[in-house]
Formats: sequence, C-alpha cells, structure tokens
Amino acid sequence: MKRLKMVIAAAAMLVLLGACGQKKDASEESSETKVSTEQSTNQSTENSTDSADKVSEVSVFTGTLTEDATVMDNDNGIRISLNGIEVVSDPEAILPMMENDGVILNAQESQLSEGVTVDTLKAGDKIRFTLTGLPIMTMSIPPQIPGNSISLIEKIEE
Repeated sequence: MKRLKMVIAAAAMLVLLGACGQKKDASEESSETKVSTEQSTNQSTENSTDSADKVSEVSVFTGTLTEDATVMDNDNGIRISLNGIEVVSDPEAILPMMENDGVILNAQESQLSEGVTVDTLKAGDKIRFTLTGLPIMTMSIPPQIPGNSISLIEKIEE
C-alpha cells in the first residue's frame, strides 16, 4: 500500500512540474504574438504587390488555325482551334501546356478585333491572342481556354 501511494504521488508531482514549466509570461506571449502578426502582415503585403504585378501582365501568343472558326450552337460562342503556338509574352509560363497539341479558344464575337469575323477566320490563318492574367484552362487534349480568360483575338495579315 505504501508503494502504491509513493507511485501515485510521484506521478502527480511530474504532472504538476510539467504543467508549471509550460507557463509563459503574459508579456512574452503578447510580444511573440505581435511579432508573428507583423510578419504575416508583411508577407501578405508582399504577396498582394506580387499579385498586382502579375495581374497587370498579359500573356500574348500567336498560332495557326487548324480549321475554320465555327459558331457553337449552345451559346453562340466561337470555337477557334490553333496549332503551332508561339510566344510573344508569357509571364505565367503556360506555353508548355499548348505547345504539343495546340489549344482551342472558346470566345465571343466581342473578343474579336475590329474587322475580324467568324467568316474571315479560315484554316491556315495566323492569329494573335491575348489572355488575361493566369487564364483558366481545361486539362483536356488539346487544352481549351474559355472566353472569360481571353482579352483579344487579332488576325495577323501576312
């Protein structure tokens, strides 16, 4: 019985000493919290500055139509299939996703430059297309880019 009491007392002392050793000063804790808050604020400011820089940059590519542009039945959008994609400006490094299999642009007529219509976009024509920020792109082969990621589509006259 005496041995059991000694074991219980020793275990209780270890628990109490462990708990007392973990206590921090209120001033230490608040200064650590303040430092970590300042660091996270600085990091978020840096991240928002980087984001603003990236948003202002646009990706511009050229490509050759593999087939005539067609009007899609479901939403009056325009389907433009391209191959031979080349970079004019690529701050987001998305060219590798389009190099091998080309890309399909699902655009609206309002995104075509002045004087360009669905009827004037024929297979073999070269076009320049501008994408906004980091564009949305499907993981299909070839990848597809929806109209809300496209700023402008221009026909390049040779």
